[in-house]
Amino acid sequence: MVKRIARIVVVFVIAATPFLASTPAQAASWACDPGYSCYYTEHGGDGSRWVAPSGGCHHPLPSGFQDNISSVYNRGHGTAFVHLYNWVGSWEHLITVAPGDKLNLYLGRNNTTDRICIDS
Repeated sequence: MVKRIARIVVVFVIAATPFLASTPAQAASWACDPGYSCYYTEHGGDGSRWVAPSGGCHHPLPSGFQDNISSVYNRGHGTAFVHLYNWVGSWEHLITVAPGDKLNLYLGRNNTTDRICIDS
């Protein structure tokens, strides 16, 4: 009986893994793998987290992140600067985040990001 239950649990975990990996996740403070840039819905790298899948520009942002980014951690390679933009009839540059930097967005930049561009 124990072996049967263990097999059921393993099958569930394997079947659920692709779904869980593709959805925004609840972040531990500033959790972000090396080589990626991460975006959070709360200050301090907290709240829900979205990991940009690649360089280039990302628009529209995933559900829950459009106009809802409060902090950023850029763990990309040495020349992968991250640029945040807000749509105001044209693209308004909000801020550039250097590789290795993590920061909270304040002063008209919090919860206004509509597009993210990552240098390759």
